Formats: sequence, C-alpha cells, structure tokens
Amino acid sequence: MHNLIVGSPKEGSETITSLMENFMGLLRVHVKQGVNLAVRDVRSSDPYAIKMGQQRLKTRILKKDVNPEWNDYLTLSM
Repeated sequence: MHNLIVGSPKEGSETITSLMENFMGLLRVHVKQGVNLAVRDVRSSDPYAIKMGQQRLKTRILKKDVNPEWNDYLTLSM
C-alpha cells in the first residue's frame, strides 16, 4: 500500500492512511437564516461561520441584510 502525503513536512503532514483511520463520517449543517443580526458595518451581515478542529466553513456574504436567508449547506468531516 502506498501512502500519499498531505501538506508539507513543515505543516505536520499526515498520510491518507492515518487520516482515514480517524475518519468517522460527514456532518452536514443547514444554515437557513439569521434574524435581527447586530449591525457591524453599513447594514451588512457577516457570514455565519462554523469551526470544528482545523476545519472552518462559512456561508456566503449577503450585503445590506440584517435578516439574511442563506439556505446554505456546509459539510464537515469527522
């Protein structure tokens, strides 16, 4: 069996084999909407972000909307 290196040695590389040993599945999150979000700058909402371990996902940015309807699906590996 061949091992594929992911990343550079400086980044603390892991092989595909070691990544798959720890893989449990995928988590799919449905980010539907925000209601009355705090105004941070010129009536626009920041994207909604999800972080789990080293993974960080975010919705798209909807300009000038404090009640954004993203209806986005974000997928994290576990």
